[in-house]
Amino acid sequence: ELRLTNTDSSDASVDLTLLGPDGEVVGLGARGIALAPGESRPVALSVIAEGVDGPLGVEWHTTRGRVTATGVTTGDISHVAPSAPAADVQVLPGVREGATPTLVLVNPQVDRATVHVDFHSPTGTITPEGGQDISIPPRSVVSVDLSAGTGGEAGAFTVESDLDVVATLYAGGEA
Repeated sequence: ELRLTNTDSSDASVDLTLLGPDGEVVGLGARGIALAPGESRPVALSVIAEGVDGPLGVEWHTTRGRVTATGVTTGDISHVAPSAPAADVQVLPGVREGATPTLVLVNPQVDRATVHVDFHSPTGTITPEGGQDISIPPRSVVSVDLSAGTGGEAGAFTVESDLDVVATLYAGGEA
């Protein structure tokens, strides 16, 4: 779910572009979302992207006014590192011991991106299993399970890529 909030004192209009594992996702209800001054509205991305199997990336822009957009997760996710703007180097906050980290990478570029991930734990820095030479097609998103490569240790991640990408860390496991 995406929560859109009009932070302005005038009407706003928002267009969403959804990126899935197979590229851009076209769905009804993604364009021309109108918000009254101060209004906050949930947008069910699962409805707009019905039939898409896998993670979604969302780009948004306003054609009128200003809004904030916040992703809301559901299910057994116990921690989400908030997304930052696309960049070629990103440091993601740590995960606790026993967590099962999954990295979601969004490539908003028109060229294929290659990503490398390092895991920093109290015992050292390694490239976790699955964290080397991750290839992301243009205008799409991939999900990478890094839990096998971290050995259940607590730590943080560095994501480096040849193009600017967006990286978001999800860490499940026992609370």
